Amino acid sequence: MAKSIPGHARVELRPRTGRQHQLRVHLAAIGHPILGDKLYQGGEEVFIRAVQGELTAADRELLVLERQALHAWKLEVEHPMTGRPLILDAQLWADVAALVAG
Repeated sequence: MAKSIPGHARVELRPRTGRQHQLRVHLAAIGHPILGDKLYQGGEEVFIRAVQGELTAADRELLVLERQALHAWKLEVEHPMTGRPLILDAQLWADVAALVAG
């Protein structure tokens, strides 16, 4: 799934493992960091300012969102008691939905 947003793209990713930062690192490596990612989109300086609570207006404009625009809409795991698939899903967060809607 990909939907155009001015200057950005909405994509669906299906990781096979749960390695920390996996999606963030791979997308940044190909030149498409996740919106709101203070480390991989903004760089070390933006990350440090964020940790210190000192983001500038320019930082906020670059990041677009105050948090990463990552959303796990569906998780499928084996139920620990029945062994059957357990599927959990969640609606898109309001701030990201508003961004997508334009």
